[in-house]
Amino acid sequence: MISIVRTDVGLVRSNNEDSYLYQPPRLFAVADGMGGHAAGETASAMAVEVIKEWAVQERLVLEKDLAAAIEDANAQIYQRAQKEDGMQGMGTTATVVLLEGNQAFWAHVGDSRLYWLSEGQCRQVTQDHTLVGEMVRSGNLTLGEAREHPRRNLLTRAVGTARELLVEQGSFSIGAGDYLLLCSDGLTGVVSEAEIQQVLEQKQESLEEKANRLLGMAKAAGAPDNVTFILIECEMPAHGA
Repeated sequence: MISIVRTDVGLVRSNNEDSYLYQPPRLFAVADGMGGHAAGETASAMAVEVIKEWAVQERLVLEKDLAAAIEDANAQIYQRAQKEDGMQGMGTTATVVLLEGNQAFWAHVGDSRLYWLSEGQCRQVTQDHTLVGEMVRSGNLTLGEAREHPRRNLLTRAVGTARELLVEQGSFSIGAGDYLLLCSDGLTGVVSEAEIQQVLEQKQESLEEKANRLLGMAKAAGAPDNVTFILIECEMPAHGA
């Protein structure tokens, strides 16, 4: 297993509210903060730090543990937001992957995404917890309409914005040649799933070249938001890497 991480402020924002956890070959996370300059950065950094601490304490084994870590982050961010001036309403997305052998365990809240490319199929594993995402799933909006909808970034679920939180979670089996992509919506907001798949399927390019191409495509499209992603190539069972 080989992996690479990229984060960039983009071409419009003055600060980067994205955070990530990069602990190959086992643990990866992306968090995209919301709530203004200091608050968004604080929320995403707190989420990543809590997940990291759970890993240090060796409490991460299955997807339910990832979900519990996100719930812990939710409680800590929510409590801080209630106490500190300027932090009210802060929150963050959180998409986490834990690799054990040939299993990928994951947990997720918000509109960052986990993609899985396997045997020529690119799947969006996570659901977008957005108003527009719910409209697509209910059949009231097409994917094309969703990409142009003026409220496409309105989250219906985020870490830290409410006392209670429902965390999406699951697992799947990975194989040699598969790719995993964790990313903030700064990438998927301007680069389509089809374009992502086309980049990942370029066999003559290294993982670094693929990552550079994805970031370059986001910037060529204007990169109006921060862009953060972790790209993983499964060359062998992940835990044996």
